Amino acid sequence: MSEQKSIKIYLAHSSTLVDKERGKKVQEKLEAEGYSVINPFDDRDSTSSNMVSRDIADIVKSDVLICLYPKHLITIGVDQELVYAHLFRTFVVAFVPEKVIQNVWLQYHSDLMFTSDREKDILEILETVKTTMEE
Repeated sequence: MSEQKSIKIYLAHSSTLVDKERGKKVQEKLEAEGYSVINPFDDRDSTSSNMVSRDIADIVKSDVLICLYPKHLITIGVDQELVYAHLFRTFVVAFVPEKVIQNVWLQYHSDLMFTSDREKDILEILETVKTTMEE
């Protein structure tokens, strides 16, 4: 594992099996580079009555929210996580399907937005985010 990075990342993604697997792959890639990642589905009861409060608290204590917007469904939770991150001034990097890249609501709540195919460049993008946050 690489040296610990100072940025704490909240990983927003949907609860479908496909998206959980997608999120886990991104999480493992980031952790291998030394980033601290909060994955809301790690060792948590997703039916818990305090799930929303816990997720909001995790977003607030994060430096960056990475949004892996679902490719094939409408989501409520991920949209709400984006809004809370924006309200609490957590830097938002969103990876979205090409069909929604022009959505004004997603653009408004994201500091950086890329099509989903750019997920492979996540480490390079995070280096840009670190530089931006240090300025």
